[in-house]
Amino acid sequence: MLNHLRYYFLILLATCFGMTVILNAQTDLQKIKETLPKLLGATNQGTEFVIAFHPAWEEEGPNNKIKLYLSSGVATDVRITIPYFSNEPRYILRTKPNDIIAQDLLPSEAQPYTRGGGGNVNTLKPTQVWRGRGIIIEADEPIIVYGVTRYQYTSDGFLAIPTHALGKEYIVSSYRETANFNEQSLTPYVSIVGVYDSTEVSFSLGGNNGSIIIDADHNNKIYQSGQTLNATLNRGDDWLIATQSAYSDLGGSYVYANKPVSVISGNHCAYIPKDVGYCDFIIEQEYPMNAWGRKYHVTAIAGRKRSSVVRLFAKEANTRFYKDYNVDDTMQAFFVNTAAWGVENVAWLETRAAYDSNTGMVVTANKPIMAVQYNPGIEDDGVDSDPFQLMLIPEEQFLNDIIFNTPGIRGGFEFSQNYINIVYKSDSTGQIPDDIYLGDVSPTTGETNFKKLKDWSSSPGDRLYDPDYRYSPIKIFSKIVKLPYDAVWRIVSPTQKIMAYSYGFSWCDSYGEVTGAAIADLERPGTVVPIPYYELLCDGTTDTTQGKYPYVIDMPENNSPPSNLALIIFHKNSSVNYNFEIKNEDKNWIPGETNKVHWKAWVIDTSKDAVAFITFADRAGNDTTIMLQYSKGVGVDEPSDINGYSMSKIKPNIIKNNDVDLEYSIGKSGRTTINIISSNGIIVKELANEFMEAGNYRIKIPIENIPNGMYFIVLQSGAFKKVQKIIVQR
Repeated sequence: MLNHLRYYFLILLATCFGMTVILNAQTDLQKIKETLPKLLGATNQGTEFVIAFHPAWEEEGPNNKIKLYLSSGVATDVRITIPYFSNEPRYILRTKPNDIIAQDLLPSEAQPYTRGGGGNVNTLKPTQVWRGRGIIIEADEPIIVYGVTRYQYTSDGFLAIPTHALGKEYIVSSYRETANFNEQSLTPYVSIVGVYDSTEVSFSLGGNNGSIIIDADHNNKIYQSGQTLNATLNRGDDWLIATQSAYSDLGGSYVYANKPVSVISGNHCAYIPKDVGYCDFIIEQEYPMNAWGRKYHVTAIAGRKRSSVVRLFAKEANTRFYKDYNVDDTMQAFFVNTAAWGVENVAWLETRAAYDSNTGMVVTANKPIMAVQYNPGIEDDGVDSDPFQLMLIPEEQFLNDIIFNTPGIRGGFEFSQNYINIVYKSDSTGQIPDDIYLGDVSPTTGETNFKKLKDWSSSPGDRLYDPDYRYSPIKIFSKIVKLPYDAVWRIVSPTQKIMAYSYGFSWCDSYGEVTGAAIADLERPGTVVPIPYYELLCDGTTDTTQGKYPYVIDMPENNSPPSNLALIIFHKNSSVNYNFEIKNEDKNWIPGETNKVHWKAWVIDTSKDAVAFITFADRAGNDTTIMLQYSKGVGVDEPSDINGYSMSKIKPNIIKNNDVDLEYSIGKSGRTTINIISSNGIIVKELANEFMEAGNYRIKIPIENIPNGMYFIVLQSGAFKKVQKIIVQR
């Protein structure tokens, strides 16, 4: 049915404006929809990223680099800008379809400053805004970005969050200062990076009762736990916050901004658990509070003898945390916080699933929470491993399709061991289902060499005691797979949403990363697709006259707040002889904050055929892709009656009740169908499907059970086919 809708959509544009069909346009539209990620506006794939890297413990080594790994389903241009050096792109790259490309950055480029090795306290700089030291990554089509600090003996990385999924509120995870601060500082860090000019940000210090921050931007004023710092950020500014006291912490600190910001936390060289050697650099990008869920699966790390350290944070005070099956008993909450942010054991908790074994756990809560996993150092259990920080993803944000890479690809500084932990639901016999696949992506063809997960090994993995499956024959498992070589990898399951965590080790070195995640705004989970309103003139231009400037709007559902727009993508590579822009007044629109944006498209050379593809997506993952067509030398007057066939045009095409009539004529007796089809290709209402005599007809358009949105009425009788667009808006 979806292919049919794409065809109907094409014919709509061709017939409504008297244009001929441009060759391959239908195929191009299909390819665009297939290459766009599902839940486009609600995943880690996007067209813009703003990130930063902290000063890492840096032993001298020939391969010390900060690496950006970029991937996309299509070939697209990528621009990397560091405003401190220039507002023009510093690097311009082009991705390969279904492949990974890498860009190396020098430590002096990617970090606001460097500290070398040893963690000398004199190398630590106080908290301040580093103007333009953020890294801005922009692409024409959706991409995935991983950032990895890869130094001799100190490494970690993170999955970057696109700007359309960022938020205004965060709780910081970070990790504790272990040094006594006399000669050495192994500093907790937080970067708050500006995405938009004139962003007002406050940082309320949590951590522990010994935490101190010195604010260099305000005459070295000293702040303690419970106090709030403020800063104004412009696009690309990096507010790098560091504690400056022995055994201090930044965990549990609260970030609030008047516009979305990017937040990255970590530690210069963390001992995990506290005072347990050896240390390693850790870093992760924090998830905004509107993306938090109520259930997290903590998985066992390969080869360890003791469980990972886990930090747990809550969105609200008086949140009850439960482990495994204990959610059935409200008295069994193992932690109840008394503040939404603040110091350890009051607002947040550090814990482990077990202290004498390596096991996972399921953490649930009665309100939204965040869970962060930390791999311990070598001395914790004598296993050759190093610390890393790993954001955990709530069950609400799992995916059907995940693509990721190991850091050693494309000539990278490889790790000797790479693993993937896959969280999944078993079949009814407690075994791995037949339709979970894992494979590497061919760098030459872009095809994935899939193999069933159970064929990697038949063991289902480590059991996780998820309370929702306590009495079900279906169980939840975490399966550890050791990846045999560096590659781009893909995990797919068409019937269930899964999650996977990637990590690896070398001697005195490690990394841990989320492989992929939905990052939907769970506070505003809309289901209505964004609706574009536009009219085309005979020259292929969207009409901007007499108040008809085209716009797209993300509509609310049942009077609830809309999720708001996330992305507007003009598919430049697939479009031909068309240009596109956002109206000047709307160019600074903010994803997640704005629900209406004006835009326009126009033909560059009217003596040639033209086609344009544009996608509109909201923060809940709903999207609409439209195609505009222009053909030279074709008259604009379309006969309303062709051999006795016609369908009246509904004016206005916004339908608010059931009182709208559709008139049509059948030129020759035969089977006739009339359907209302959604923008996703689904028949939502069958108006007619019967043999009809030649003649004139009139029917009502019933919309009582049709949600607000954009639809197509498709009439087909014999070889005659007619399509028109309608908007249901009550």
